[in-house]
Amino acid sequence: MLDMPTTTLGTVPHDSDLYFETELRPLYSGVYKYGEREYHRAGKSVGVFRTDTDQYLGHHKENSYTLVDNKTFFGGIENALFHKFGDIPIKRKDLTSFNGARCTREWIFPTLTTELKAGNSVSTINFRSIGRNCFDGSSRCQIITGEIDEYCSNGMISGSYDTSSRKRTSGFDLTNLLSSVDHALEHYDSSVKVYQKWAESQIMVPYVKTFFESLKGVGERKADKFMDQYAKEAANRGQNLWAVVSALTAYASHSSERFPTRDTGNNHWNETLLTRQFEVQKWLSSQSFRHLEQHAALV
Repeated sequence: MLDMPTTTLGTVPHDSDLYFETELRPLYSGVYKYGEREYHRAGKSVGVFRTDTDQYLGHHKENSYTLVDNKTFFGGIENALFHKFGDIPIKRKDLTSFNGARCTREWIFPTLTTELKAGNSVSTINFRSIGRNCFDGSSRCQIITGEIDEYCSNGMISGSYDTSSRKRTSGFDLTNLLSSVDHALEHYDSSVKVYQKWAESQIMVPYVKTFFESLKGVGERKADKFMDQYAKEAANRGQNLWAVVSALTAYASHSSERFPTRDTGNNHWNETLLTRQFEVQKWLSSQSFRHLEQHAALV
């Protein structure tokens, strides 16, 4: 289950560890000359710094980057969600990595659900949105929409049309980014229909094995791990395409003994899992998955 406290869009807490302030500062380099250290402007770059801890988060070319603080960004998304859906229940989770250089907030909507029947199991698929704000230039500013399986907390990004991203250049406009929320629920409805079709599409094990082995970036050892995860999923969901997809989303949603994330001391596991979800999105849009669908039989 999704073990997160439930509130509503109209009563979400107004304080968060995400709500630190940042500022742009010129960067300097220091050299020793005649026994004394001299400082000079380091090119035409500026650094992003937290004002509460003075920690450096990233650098950018001067006059090429618009600073958007988390409170403005994530609060703006919540206002757009409230305008679209009203004061409905939500579960909200905040995560930071690399001292706050990369920040995400996830909203899960317990009342925006669809039941999915697969084998002996019935899954409740919740609509969700994710906001992503990076100060280190590692990613564009993003709003991502997709689904999460309440039964196992496996998350999925619906498709490229559900991911709205913008470079934070000097002309960055948050309003343009938030406009994607208006179409999110429509994409959710169409995606769940596809998932139900996958749940009704039986597939033979040799085709599943070939599919995992054909995925870009997947070696023999990793393909074997996917097969082990598929066997676990198929025991509950049946030998169908939804069990195949669930094996991939388990990899993309949890740091487990089978699919661990490295501990680098930067609390970056959430970034790793989000990167994996984008990876799974590409796999499900690949020709290899199209071939797998062609070999499946509707029941």
